[in-house]
Amino acid sequence: MGVRLTELASELDRNGWLVSCAGDVEVDDVHLDSRAVTTGSLFCCIEGETHDGHDFADEAVRRGAVALLATRAVDRVSVPVVMVDAAVARRAVAAVAAAVHGHPSREIPVVGITGTNGKTTTAAMLAAICADAGLDPEVFGTLSGARTTAEATELQRAMRRAVDAGRRIIIMEVTSHALALDRVHGISFRAATFTNLGHDHLDFHGSIDAYFEAKAKLFETGVADDSVVNADDEHGRTLIARLVGSGRGDQVHAYGIADALGLVETMSSNVFSWNGLDIVVPIGGHHNVYNALAAATTAVVLGIPGESIARGLANVVRVPGRLERVDVDAPFAVYVDYAHTPDSLRAVLSAARSTLASGARLTVVFGCGGDRDTTKRPLMGSVASELADVVVVTTDNARSEDPAAIANEVAKGAGRPESLRVILDRREAINVAISSARAGDIVVIAGKGHERGQTIGTVTVDFDDMDEARGALLRVMGGAN
Repeated sequence: MGVRLTELASELDRNGWLVSCAGDVEVDDVHLDSRAVTTGSLFCCIEGETHDGHDFADEAVRRGAVALLATRAVDRVSVPVVMVDAAVARRAVAAVAAAVHGHPSREIPVVGITGTNGKTTTAAMLAAICADAGLDPEVFGTLSGARTTAEATELQRAMRRAVDAGRRIIIMEVTSHALALDRVHGISFRAATFTNLGHDHLDFHGSIDAYFEAKAKLFETGVADDSVVNADDEHGRTLIARLVGSGRGDQVHAYGIADALGLVETMSSNVFSWNGLDIVVPIGGHHNVYNALAAATTAVVLGIPGESIARGLANVVRVPGRLERVDVDAPFAVYVDYAHTPDSLRAVLSAARSTLASGARLTVVFGCGGDRDTTKRPLMGSVASELADVVVVTTDNARSEDPAAIANEVAKGAGRPESLRVILDRREAINVAISSARAGDIVVIAGKGHERGQTIGTVTVDFDDMDEARGALLRVMGGAN
């Protein structure tokens, strides 16, 4: 598209972020990773957790960078440099990325969905509704990239491609990390949707209050036109009160379980009446009623007719790793779910428990990730032992931590230690749980969902819970025959 460096500097200066600008050149793209730099790019030197972009400036120039954005002097480079205040460096990156790519969010509606749980499913449901309405949606989220919400440079580039490809709406999962790190700064959101707030990411945010404040940034004045908020969630009510108190009450659209009249729930579907429409959602679980209500309420804000809302929800395809049943005929059911927080695990196990026949058992296989929020581990052990008859604690993505130590922290929360087994090998844990199941039982394999790898130490190996469960089921059924 091409933007002059001095134009970018002027925009930064208007925001009070510019320190200096030496030289001028046309910029065609923006990058944070020196390895991805292409000819004509602006390379942004940002200090991260493990690397400092200033150390890679010369490499970026060798690869074709025609200018740098930096927070301090850069030696041994001869290209123009825009200097910005280090305190707002990430915001500056987002602003220049939006400008270089022509502010794509100003051309088509963008919906941002945030919350601890339910973002991916709500996005899928809203996409199905938009597709029925002829809006040809593009979805950015957990299932579309390495990060749920990409860096601003990648995000703006992808949004431009979506607009140029003829997409008519963008639906975006927005994480608390992305909000705290200004990855979505400069995006104009037609609507922002809040699903819930639970216990997660405290390793990054430090406290629940700080976690909530990061989420709340999506709903600040000037960021989103309208807000769709779960009024049954404690933090949702806080958010509604804040928006009303700021004079934006007419832009708040609340939803709650009371909106779903005559609700009939199963593990495979939810049926209810909503706004005079008969809604049939082919995805089960009480938590997915909330996700459907979030999607439907957001669709109303977008002006989508009720008929498309009902048809879209009825036709939503399965969401990988979200209460996904393993497709092998057996006298018991096995589900794979991404649940990796205390609240999401409670939601999935409660849904399974509510459908169990008398005498049948609920088994859960799960672990907790390493190098992440440690405070949720005993909480998840508590939830599992409260709701499941058999608990198998195993390894998730242990990363740099000792898998056995993680499992021990989870086990400490179990209220019924006699119901718990620790089997660190995840493949073996899945096999044991499935081979031990009886007719009428339900087995839930939680934590990794759609993920296709497992990271232990610095090595990531291929591992898919769905494939492993399917293989175990086939072996059990083959043995039974």
